[in-house]
Amino acid sequence: MPKKQLLTRIFCEDINKLFFACGILSIIIIKFFLIRNSEVLGHPRDSLLYTLMADQNIWFPTNKAKAIIDYMPGYPIFIMVSNFLNFYLRISHEIFYTLSNILLVFSFRLLKIPRYICLVIFAILTFHITTFLWFNTILTETIAISLYHILLALTVITVMSENLARKLIFSVLGGLCLGIIFITRPEQIVFFLSYLVVFVILVLRNRMNIARAIREALPICIIPIAISLLITTVFTLLNAFFLELPALSISNSSAFKETFSQIQSIDDGQNIDDFEFVNINR
Repeated sequence: MPKKQLLTRIFCEDINKLFFACGILSIIIIKFFLIRNSEVLGHPRDSLLYTLMADQNIWFPTNKAKAIIDYMPGYPIFIMVSNFLNFYLRISHEIFYTLSNILLVFSFRLLKIPRYICLVIFAILTFHITTFLWFNTILTETIAISLYHILLALTVITVMSENLARKLIFSVLGGLCLGIIFITRPEQIVFFLSYLVVFVILVLRNRMNIARAIREALPICIIPIAISLLITTVFTLLNAFFLELPALSISNSSAFKETFSQIQSIDDGQNIDDFEFVNINR
């Protein structure tokens, strides 16, 4: 290729990168302008208990008899970090979500997805209606979606990296992210299976020898799973030691599930056909 054409191509590439970066920055500025007056709105029970868990440092309540064990510790830890950084919780939700979207878009670029498509995806994620609803609440959904975006991005980066050291580093980070999801939301199986599906799809893309591809990717897949299970175990042990609860929350404990099942099995002697139901239209 002639030197002049090479320089022109490099210049155009730099211009495209600059426009892409400016587009991302403009979207972020517009979003933060739109939410400048937004505040978190507490629900009667869930929000109060999450904030109380964070306020009493989860495992070190002033009164152990009133320790809150209703929920998993992931989101209260996020609230504690937000308080430590002296950020408003609504802003912390948005910053965390924005960083997760930037990482996700960066991972899409590794898949050779054009910049303008990545920019459109970033805009859709940033201005999605649920971000104006969920992020104004004190509920785990506010950070669960951000954590899942980070997990997807780290999975893509892990699979697409050609350097073994980078693969190991990002697989460890992916395991940490998956573990945090496990201590934040009760749908561990759903997140775990979706992670495996994405991982397998990425590994098998453009690979003719499926058996060899799976063999090579298996160690990189096992590391995040092992780390996530380790994190779950550590937090379960913390609850068992400090709160005398051998589970991530009261609803996850085997005793609670067994008691709830027994309550459901009680026959009150009434026939369900004797009840009148009310039809509700749209």
